[in-house]
Amino acid sequence: MARSSASTSPWRGRLVLWIPYFLSGAPLELVLPVWFAGILTYLMFGVGLSIVYLFIFNRKTRQSLHDQLVGSYVVMADSVMAPGAGTLWRGHYAVILAIMILAVAVPLAVRQLGQSELYSSLLASQQVITKEPGVEYARINVQADINIEDGKRRSRRLVLVRVVLSSKATDVEALANKVARLVLNTSPEAANMDEIAVLVSYGYDIGIAYGMQTRTFSHSPVKWRERVGP
Repeated sequence: MARSSASTSPWRGRLVLWIPYFLSGAPLELVLPVWFAGILTYLMFGVGLSIVYLFIFNRKTRQSLHDQLVGSYVVMADSVMAPGAGTLWRGHYAVILAIMILAVAVPLAVRQLGQSELYSSLLASQQVITKEPGVEYARINVQADINIEDGKRRSRRLVLVRVVLSSKATDVEALANKVARLVLNTSPEAANMDEIAVLVSYGYDIGIAYGMQTRTFSHSPVKWRERVGP
């Protein structure tokens, strides 16, 4: 294939490709301002999914979003079609618009969910943990697992606490105990869950390279209380 570009600023196209890629590991916690979370999800999912969608389904002009921005075209080397021949199907614009709207709506929906009593208290726990020395960021999620045993349906509610450290801890287990104590003390609703799992991680994640060590400590709220005390 040969690429023909009608633009004098190809860096704009590269920028559109790079932004979703390098933001792929950005945390989207509830502590972020809703406008900032909206920008992140727009760039990560709105732009990223639009690029993938056009790359797969735009078979007519073979332009993706970054090509549209800089006015470049991809044609076969032996093609008799001149670069730029044909126009983008209007239906693609409608799909891209829908992707962009959904990407912006995600943080609004998450923020609305965060107004519930459970998520509000867990948000408070997350903010307290993030302020701890050596903690780069913390993330708290609630999961519901459903298992079927002996024909009976059993559900389990789990609080998942992910803590990423800025430097390696000397006593990871003691840190996990402290995190669990903070969760139980700042979020009374967490005591009603079936299990609280604390994941302590240290390492690096820069998108193109990953090296993260994680230790997991998981107990029931009652067991955690026995370990950490009041």
